[in-house]
Amino acid sequence: MTPLDILTGAAEAVLWYPFLWFGLDSIEKRNPWFAAAVLLALGYAAFVACPWVRDTDAWKNLAQ
Repeated sequence: MTPLDILTGAAEAVLWYPFLWFGLDSIEKRNPWFAAAVLLALGYAAFVACPWVRDTDAWKNLAQ
């Protein structure tokens, strides 16, 4: 693993923490549409930051 993979892996962990916190905090406290939008955005950001996802052939073919 390169240092960039380690850094993006750490960024992924940092993104999953607010995802879980916001998800648990939004139970019966927030507008469900807003909570779903925030959780979707955080989930996508964490998914894209994952070094394993960026090492797949599908991800590499996406840039071509």
